Amino acid sequence: MKIRVLAGLGAAILTMLPVTAWAGKPADEVMLHIDADAAIPPDRADMTLSLTGKGATRDAALSDLHAKQAAIKCSLATVGIGADKVKILEPIKEESIARDEAADGMASATAEAGAPNVGAKRHVRPAPAPLIGISADMMITLDDLTKLAGLQSAARANNVETFQLTYGGRFYSSDPTAARKRAREQAIAKARAEADAYAAATGYHVVRLTRVSNTSAPLNMHDLHTAFGYADSARETLQPGYFASAAYATVSLDFVIAPN
Repeated sequence: MKIRVLAGLGAAILTMLPVTAWAGKPADEVMLHIDADAAIPPDRADMTLSLTGKGATRDAALSDLHAKQAAIKCSLATVGIGADKVKILEPIKEESIARDEAADGMASATAEAGAPNVGAKRHVRPAPAPLIGISADMMITLDDLTKLAGLQSAARANNVETFQLTYGGRFYSSDPTAARKRAREQAIAKARAEADAYAAATGYHVVRLTRVSNTSAPLNMHDLHTAFGYADSARETLQPGYFASAAYATVSLDFVIAPN
């Protein structure tokens, strides 16, 4: 009698439970794991140029420095970078610069050319007085990175080493929070598009999403391919900081797909 009562209670309990609690995953459903990533590049940059004026006196060196700064500003204006984007940084550095003796000696060497006079006393020229060099950094703010090529052209036109633009700048995002949000949204959209593509290729369709994570598997070929792709983009700007300052997002999503 006790066994019949217990069996009856068990049957009653089963009838009260939701059917879905006991229903298993349909046999034709398949799990699909997708990793995806996205990067939002920086949209601003502060680039630094170091200019040096040279002269026999401090005033002459300053005059030469100011002339070089004016020439750079003029060249920048022709590529759409206004004077309001250019700032002269302090402090100004002053140093002594040795003259180029080969260049200074050309005139005297020419005058002394001819038949040597064996009996004449050898003339020793005194060492030329050093020049005064005055340096100052110029910071150019770019609110449009497409103007970076124009900045590089302006530097080369004024005999400024472009390595200063390669390693002397700072790239950043005008709105880091918005950049990270866009990266997440793009990564998730890429993952869903990838899931749809895999499902379609197998005659399935995406039924539901079961898991979302912002981490991915350990380093693999996909990650290496992605890293080299970003590095390629950074190299086009001639600035490693461009690569480091992008906003990145990586997601891992698990989908369930089923036959059409």
